[in-house]
Formats: sequence, structure tokens, C-alpha cells
Amino acid sequence: MPTERNNARKLLSSAEFTLFEASRRDGICVLSAAELKRKVERTRRLRDKYRDLYKRQRLAMRELTGTKRGNSGAANARTKEKAAIFPDLLTRFQARYVRFA
Repeated sequence: MPTERNNARKLLSSAEFTLFEASRRDGICVLSAAELKRKVERTRRLRDKYRDLYKRQRLAMRELTGTKRGNSGAANARTKEKAAIFPDLLTRFQARYVRFA
């Protein structure tokens, strides 16, 4: 799911946004194989971090709300959106790394 730059800017920290910018067409073309490998590793860590954080938050909300889904409106919406950004970035970096290496 491609993410718009403005949405990503609002959601991500400055370090995460730098990673987002590096995954874009202009940024990814200038990265070496070693840099791509580091970006893949960092993106994978961030993907796992936000996926796990969203899961923990959802389970905590499940206890609070008493519902099976653990939803209460937009309680975890920001974390869910961040979690959705990083798989896309990882796909871009991995595709470039495979072509490069």
C-alpha cells in the first residue's frame, strides 16, 4: 500500500521519515549494496516493533473494553497506520537489494 509523503511525515519520527525518504525513487537509486542491507535490517526491526506494539495495544484494549476485537474507535489507529507503512518500505528495499546484489 503506497503511502503519501504528507501522511508519512505526520506519522513518523524524523529518523523513520529519513528511512521513508530513502525508500523513494530518488533516494533508493543512490544506495550501495551495504547501505541497502542496513536499510533492510532497520526497516525489518521497525516493522516488527510497530506490528508487535499494535498487537499489545489491541490486547490491552480488549481487556479494557471487554470486547473480543479489542476495538474502541480510533484508540490504536496511529500505531496501526505506522505498522502498515513499514512492510511497504521493506518490500521496496528488498526488491532493490535483490536487483543490486
